[in-house]
Amino acid sequence: GVWKEREVPVRLPRFAARVLSLAFLCSAASAYAAPSCPPRTPAADEPFLEEAPTIPAQYAAIMSASKTDLAIVTDTKKSVCVRLGWIFKLDGFWNSPDMRFVGFSISGYEYHGHILVDRRGEGKEIQTGAKPVFSPDGKHFAFAQVSDSGWGNLEGIGLWRTDKKGSSKVLSIENSEAAQPLPYGTDWRVDRWRGNNRVELSMIQEGDFAAGDDYEESIAKSPRKTYTIRRQGRGWKFAPDEGKKQPKP
Repeated sequence: GVWKEREVPVRLPRFAARVLSLAFLCSAASAYAAPSCPPRTPAADEPFLEEAPTIPAQYAAIMSASKTDLAIVTDTKKSVCVRLGWIFKLDGFWNSPDMRFVGFSISGYEYHGHILVDRRGEGKEIQTGAKPVFSPDGKHFAFAQVSDSGWGNLEGIGLWRTDKKGSSKVLSIENSEAAQPLPYGTDWRVDRWRGNNRVELSMIQEGDFAAGDDYEESIAKSPRKTYTIRRQGRGWKFAPDEGKKQPKP
């Protein structure tokens, strides 16, 4: 159906946004119930951590970790339970200024990626592969992650929308072996939003990867094939961006 537009949120200076975020964190202990997940016994083939992961001190009021799960409390005093299982390391924690969204990178045995948690309402865990990029008005976020090994927690691209009740999927293309809908390439990523109705993505096509011993330097020197996700009528469409390539840096 047609989505109702809401007022564009007021943009805060970077310093003010940090102060607001800190204020939310400091008041969280009294505003939310302690995060917790029901005790559980790992499956027979599920790794068992020797000790619970360390949570950054500034998130202690809204997160807690055991050897099996990471609990994140929502604004309705529920807990989103992220199964650790094959996840051995959590890092790169970040949050939106209003603390509605928290995210972090994950790595483990033949497994890696990024997890975003929407703390609104019942809460939702969203596997984004890489840190998502939000539209200027904050109503949508996009993400992309495709690895050569196929061991990422996304392996595709995604677009979600947010509203007062929570977050919901708008578009998802998975790079599965059964049907590889994404063109083959290296270093898929979301580059930017152009306004609120167009996402720009890119990757490096096979044969365009710059030679070199340093992988990151080769990535930076390689030309990129560009794609877009655009609003089209009531939906969104993924397509090549007129076959253009970004020039080498």
